[in-house]
This record gives sequence, C-alpha cells and structure tokens, in this order.
Amino acid sequence: MKFPDELNKLLGQFHADIDLVHDSYQSVIGSAILLLSREEQKAIKQFLTQLLSRNYDVEELERLWRASPADAGPPARQIPYVLGLIRDMINP
Repeated sequence: MKFPDELNKLLGQFHADIDLVHDSYQSVIGSAILLLSREEQKAIKQFLTQLLSRNYDVEELERLWRASPADAGPPARQIPYVLGLIRDMINP
C-alpha cells in the first residue's frame, strides 16, 4: 500500500521548519488544504475514511508517512490522529 498522490501533495507541506510558520497540526493542515482542488480533497477524504475505518498497523502508517514527501511529522503513535484530523478538516 502507498498513500495516494493527492495525500502526498498535502503531506509535502510538513517540512522541516514547519514550526516556524505553524503552531499546530490544524494550522498546517488548514493551509495545505487550500492548495488542493476539490477533487483532490475528495480523493484524500475517501482514502483516509477507508484507511482509518479498518484495523491499521501504526508501524505501517509510520512507514507510509516516512515514504511521503513530508520532511517532518508527528511521532508514530500520533500519525493516526493527524490523518484523522486531515480527514475531518476536509469538506469538499
């Protein structure tokens, strides 16, 4: 499994100096969503809804996150929370 291109585009906004610009995950996500088309948002929401509704392995999610364009991100145990925030903040 891999993250879809649309989600990788969003995760690319999690860069090394992110804490200089944003003070919360919600702030990063909100800014990143603005860069996406409605179609991209819809694809991400669908993917994350399916992913998070099943039994997932946190280690697998960490591997997927680390394989994305993100330079920075949450500790492994918080990745499901952040992915859930992304899903919940998208309103296509």
